[in-house]
Amino acid sequence: MGRKDKQTTFNQRHLLIFHHEKGKTIPNVADLLQMKRSTVSDIMLRYKNEDRIELRKQTGRRKFLTDREESLIIRQIKKNPRISAPKLASEIESASGKKVHAQTIRRAIHKRGYNGRIARKNPYVCERNRRKRLQFAKEYENKDEDLWEKALFSDESKFNAFGSGGRHMVWRKPKEEMKTKNLRATVKHGGGNVMIWGCMSASGVDELVFIEDIMKKEDYIHLLQHNLVKSAEKLGIEKEFMFYQNNDPKHNSYSVQEYLL
Repeated sequence: MGRKDKQTTFNQRHLLIFHHEKGKTIPNVADLLQMKRSTVSDIMLRYKNEDRIELRKQTGRRKFLTDREESLIIRQIKKNPRISAPKLASEIESASGKKVHAQTIRRAIHKRGYNGRIARKNPYVCERNRRKRLQFAKEYENKDEDLWEKALFSDESKFNAFGSGGRHMVWRKPKEEMKTKNLRATVKHGGGNVMIWGCMSASGVDELVFIEDIMKKEDYIHLLQHNLVKSAEKLGIEKEFMFYQNNDPKHNSYSVQEYLL
């Protein structure tokens, strides 16, 4: 348990104000009366703002964590939102020697408007690609809208042949999990999936191309040879168009880049 600061007496506070009004600085007064500078500063602020020397009567239980300790907790969770309450309690103990229960930490965090929530899922993007995406957005942010009339975007995506891969929620009462209407049907080996390539422009989308095996760079070139220009013609931009694809390794391979040139 950390040491509680001893309250100042009325005479100490009166003497403090006397010296300060005689022109001594807060550090001078603190050294003279052997007090903390923060204590001297608080007493002077209270005297100037509220014109009183007396302390207010303490009502209810005294706060266990100081404002400084609560601010330290908030700084830590801003730096690392995943940090746990027990870990924060351990850090407070290391910093001040004060043993704090994890629930006390949680109350302090709730008081500042923070709540524990499950982190939202989001596709992982490495720092390098984040910079590239930001650079792309800044470069094209103010381009004329006519530019996008000539843009052709493509991508590949995987689709499950039976059901989806996500979670399925149902409303049910306890002990009703095995009722047929509350079950999620599955098939052996997951039902399989299929990979599909497609492209789109401002004028619409083209037909989808099914990919049977794992696609290598040679397969990708073959796919582009038979579908890219044909898709541009169907979408009405065959005379002049810009082709955009993502940073998949096969897209960036030398042979694919050479073909596109």
